Amino acid sequence: RLAGEGYAVAIIDHPYGASSILPDGIILSASADEALSRIDEDPAVLASRMADWTADISVTLNELIGGVKGLSIDAKRNVAIGHSIGDAAALDACANDARLKACVNMDGAPFGEKVRDQGLSVNAFGILTVALYSDEELASRGRTREQWDAMGKQITGLWAELAGSGENETVLLRVAGTGHMSFSDAPLVAPSLITQFGGKPMEPSRDMDVISGA
Repeated sequence: RLAGEGYAVAIIDHPYGASSILPDGIILSASADEALSRIDEDPAVLASRMADWTADISVTLNELIGGVKGLSIDAKRNVAIGHSIGDAAALDACANDARLKACVNMDGAPFGEKVRDQGLSVNAFGILTVALYSDEELASRGRTREQWDAMGKQITGLWAELAGSGENETVLLRVAGTGHMSFSDAPLVAPSLITQFGGKPMEPSRDMDVISGA
């Protein structure tokens, strides 16, 4: 839909997002990276892989702005958009690449050190999930309604801190009836990814309209 409105859209197929197929047919997969098994014990692993992902965004910009036949890119009007861990990479790229003027977060969290230390350096738009669980469903997951609401406030507070430490505009939108995979084509092509945790999700077509139109 973004392309249909005249934007040039580049989707980076990064191996840490799942797997990638190179032009020569070689498949790169995150599962082949043994260091990722230590990610919980060694935060440096996450920082290192995040730096790789961030670099991929800048390298892609180099290629696009450098000249792709039939494509004209304005070097001063670039936006990084990411979902989940991809959002962390997008925010980190915005903090480290001056060509990126804005970031869009789709249910992710900031991991880059520069973002956490200095706040958001560009305009940012965040879209977060609000899963609609009954008290019974929360209880089956070992949580109370109060604990669930507190988690939401904690996430919102984190973004408020990041926004408050910078001079740019940050808008945060929470969408009721969404799950983490709502920020993808899953509602239409793999609805079980949305419903597997229970709750009351919105209709797939409405889900796509809200996310792409936000």
